[in-house]
Amino acid sequence: MTNRELFKLTYASLLEAHHKKNPEHYAWPLSELGTVLGRMNMTIDNGSFSKNSQAFRKTCVALKIKYTYQAIETFIGEK
Repeated sequence: MTNRELFKLTYASLLEAHHKKNPEHYAWPLSELGTVLGRMNMTIDNGSFSKNSQAFRKTCVALKIKYTYQAIETFIGEK
């Protein structure tokens, strides 16, 4: 498994858990998780992602990555 795949899987798990715990923080229902993850995975792949969410922050913590764009990009590597 690549670091990019690991990042996406970790993010997906933590996003789902955070949404279940705090649904009021999200403008979309949990039933749209797959659609949201599809869009987020595309932004991760093309380097246009926003790291400004609790799930993204928790992903970095879980993977022991600094919470900076440079550290995240270094971890996930080139596509």
